[in-house]
Amino acid sequence: MERYGARYGRRIDGMTREAVELLIGYEWPGNVRELKNVVERAVAYVRGPFITTEELPEVVVRSARRQDRYTFHGWKQMTLERQEKEFLEKALAEHSGNVTQTAKALGVHRSTLQRLMRRWNLSAS
Repeated sequence: MERYGARYGRRIDGMTREAVELLIGYEWPGNVRELKNVVERAVAYVRGPFITTEELPEVVVRSARRQDRYTFHGWKQMTLERQEKEFLEKALAEHSGNVTQTAKALGVHRSTLQRLMRRWNLSAS
């Protein structure tokens, strides 16, 4: 990620947990070369500081989710992450995108809310 981040002039802080799990769950028929291509593409398309599943190729997402969707852990993880994002979107909307007010209402530190917003690619507007 660092190498491609430098090449594309992007600062990448990492990947979301779901993105990492999808990469781990993929079969990688193209081995290391395919992995490098996927990471380079993700860095080129990323909009925030974290690579999410949105930047991963559809073939990786579909394959890994197909394997994981029938496990309790896979279903639970996807459900919790979807609920977390929706919860944050609603909380921000209720406070007109004001991060300070939203953080206070949720009982979390402002920096914690900002980190979660970056993770889910949410804006304050």
